[in-house]
Amino acid sequence: MHSKLTQSTLTGGHGYGLRPSKELVTSWPKRVEEWMQNRGWLAKK
Repeated sequence: MHSKLTQSTLTGGHGYGLRPSKELVTSWPKRVEEWMQNRGWLAKK
C-alpha cells in the first residue's frame, strides 16, 4: 500500500476560525448556533 503525505493549504491550526478576525470564517460559531436553533436542537435566546 502506498501513501502520500501532503500539506494542507489552510492555515490556522487548532481552533481555526475561533479567534475574531477580519476573515469570514470567524462567523461560523454564530452561524451554526443559528442553524441549530432553527432546527429546534438548541433553545432560542
